[in-house]
Amino acid sequence: MTRPKRQTAKKVDYTQFVDPEADKDEGDFSDHDVTMDDFKDDHEEEDDDVDVDVDEEPEDGDKEPGQEPQGDIEDDEILMVEEIAKKAKKAAKSSSVKPKKPKTPKTATTTTPGKRGRKPKVIVPKEPKPAKNPADKTEAFAMKSITSFKEKMTRLFGYNTEKLVELISLKKNWENQMFSVPVEKCSEFNLADRQLPALLTSQEQQQEQGQGQETKYSAIDRDTYYDLFRTLDGNDVKSVQLNNDGQDTLQIQTGQTVVSDEGSIVLNCGANVTDMLWVSTETSTNDDMYLLVAISDDFSKLKPPPSSFYQTQPYTSGFQLYRMDGHTRELKLIRCIVHKFGNCWDLKLLSVTAGKLILSAMFNDMSVKFIEIPTSNTSPNHIEYLQLDSPFLEVTLYDETITCYDLSSQSDLLIVGTNTGNVIMYNLNISTSIPVKSHYITNSHIFSLSLGESHYDEPLVFGTSANGVTFAFNLSNIANSLNIFARSKGMSLLTKYIPQVYSFIQLDGQHPARIQSSRCLFFQYALSKHEGSIESVAVSPHHPMYLTGGSDGSVKIGSGLRRMMCGPKGNFQRLLTLWTFQYSKTMKVYRILKTFEVDKMGALDNSSNLPIYNREISINAMTWAQGRKQLGGWFAAACVSGLIVLDRAE
Repeated sequence: MTRPKRQTAKKVDYTQFVDPEADKDEGDFSDHDVTMDDFKDDHEEEDDDVDVDVDEEPEDGDKEPGQEPQGDIEDDEILMVEEIAKKAKKAAKSSSVKPKKPKTPKTATTTTPGKRGRKPKVIVPKEPKPAKNPADKTEAFAMKSITSFKEKMTRLFGYNTEKLVELISLKKNWENQMFSVPVEKCSEFNLADRQLPALLTSQEQQQEQGQGQETKYSAIDRDTYYDLFRTLDGNDVKSVQLNNDGQDTLQIQTGQTVVSDEGSIVLNCGANVTDMLWVSTETSTNDDMYLLVAISDDFSKLKPPPSSFYQTQPYTSGFQLYRMDGHTRELKLIRCIVHKFGNCWDLKLLSVTAGKLILSAMFNDMSVKFIEIPTSNTSPNHIEYLQLDSPFLEVTLYDETITCYDLSSQSDLLIVGTNTGNVIMYNLNISTSIPVKSHYITNSHIFSLSLGESHYDEPLVFGTSANGVTFAFNLSNIANSLNIFARSKGMSLLTKYIPQVYSFIQLDGQHPARIQSSRCLFFQYALSKHEGSIESVAVSPHHPMYLTGGSDGSVKIGSGLRRMMCGPKGNFQRLLTLWTFQYSKTMKVYRILKTFEVDKMGALDNSSNLPIYNREISINAMTWAQGRKQLGGWFAAACVSGLIVLDRAE
C-alpha cells in the first residue's frame, strides 16, 4: 500500500507584506536589494543540476527557497523552466533503461546470477514432450478402471496361457455356484499313503537326530483322564434349542450328538475348542470320516495364539477323536487324548493310512510337533483314554520362540516364524536342528505364515506381524524378492491360501476379511464381513468355497472364485449366513438357528462401533472335510463353549 501524497501548499504573494519605509533604513537587507538579474542567474544554475524528481514536492509541503517566487516572474520564463525539467526527466529515464539481452536458446544450459549472496542457479532445459497418442487414453492402469476381462485376468494371474485356461475352465464350472458345493465339480485330493519326508519315516535318521521312533502314549482310565482335565466334566449337559419357537429344548451330554430335522448334527464336546481337523478315508472295508477336535483345559487360559506368546508355560490340553459312519452318518467318540503341551492350533494333516493319522500342530510351549494318532478301535462301544508322552518329531528353538509355521505340499519343507521377526526354514529330509535358511523380516512377532504353491509359479510365502506389516517373499531368493508393505489396519492374526485361485485370505481384526492374488498383493478385495470381529476362516483343497466365523456367533459361506472374477467392487459379492449361535446367560440355554440370510458387502463394513457378544458363542474353529471329493461339501464349525455343528453345503 502506497503512502498518499500530501496536498501542495497554496502560493502566497509576499509583496503585500513589504514595508515601504524599509528603503530609508541604512544597512538593512530588503527585497529591493535583490534584482531580477540575480534571481535569473541563480535559477539557471539550478536548472543545470535538475533532478529526475523535479516535479515532486518536498515532504513538508513548502517550496524550496530557490523555487519561491520573489517578485514578478514572466510566464515565458516559467514555461521555459518546465520544458527544461521535462527534457531532463526523459533523459534520466532513457539512461536508466538497460538494453535487452538476447534470449538464450532452450537447448543450452544457462546459469542465473545469485542474489543476496545465494549460489547461482543452473537451469537445465527440459526435453520437449512427445506428441500424445490418442490410443494411450484408452489404456487403464488402475484396477478399478479395468473393464476388460482379459486385462483383469492378466493383471491378477499373469500371462501364462495354461494357467489362464485353467482359471477360465474353473470359472465356467463354479461361477453359478454361489453357496452350494456340488460333488461332481469337486477336485480330487487324496492323502492316503502319501510319501512323507525322511525324518518322518526313517527310524535310523530319527535316532541320529535324537527323536523317538514313534509317538509314545500311556493308557489311562476315565477317572485319571478327568482328573487331569480339571475343568472338563464328563457329565456336562448343555440345553440347546434348534428352532425359533423356543418350545423344544434338547439336553446334550458330553460326547453325545443330536440330529436336526434337516440332517445337521450338533455335538457337545464338553470343553473349549481351539482347532479342528476333519478327514475322510476310503479303503476296501470302510469309508469313515474322522473328526479330530483340539480342546483346552481352562477357559481363562484360552487365548488367541498371539496372546499365548507371552505365556509359554504349558498346561493341560488334549484331543478328542470322533468317527462318523459313512452310511448312517452316526458320530461316536472313540478316543480321548490328554497332554501337557498347552494350547494347540494350526492342525495340518500330513498323511492318512489305514490305522493312523499323521499330523502337525503348533503348541503353547512354542514348538511344532508331529504326532501320530491311531484311528483303529477294537471295541465299537468303548472309549479309549490315552496320555500323550512325547511326539515322534519336534522342532523348537533355544534363543527364540516359534510363533507360527507352515508346511509345503510334500511336507518336506518347514517354515517357522519367531517372536523376533525372523523366518527360519528346515528341510525335513535332512535335519530339524540345522536350518536351511534364515532371514530377518521385521522387528515384531510374526503372527501367521502361509505358503502358496502352484504348478506355474515359484513358491511364495505370505505373512503378517504384530506391527501391522504384511510381507511376501520367494523361497528361492528371500533377500531380493522380499516385499514389505503396511496393509493391515489392525492386528492381522490369520492368513490362508486358496489354491484354486492362487490367492491369499487375510483377517484384519474388526475389519472385513480380504483376499488378494499372489501376483497382485498390493490390491485387496473385501471378502467377508460380520457384525463382530472375524475369528476363523476355512478353505478346502477340493473347491474354491470358503467359510468365515465371527464373534457374533454366525457362520457364513462365500465363493473366492466369484470374488476374484467379478471385479474390485463388492456389488456382486454375496454372503450366506448358514448358522447363528445365541446364548442366554440367565436361562443358560443355547439357541442354534439355521438362518440362510443373504448379505452383501456395503460401505459401512469398516465401522469401529461393533457390538460385544457373549464369548461362549464365538466361532473360533472351522474346517472343511478333506480326503475324498464325495465328502468335500461337509464342514464343521465350533464355538468356544464346545458346541460343534456338522453340516453340508448343498
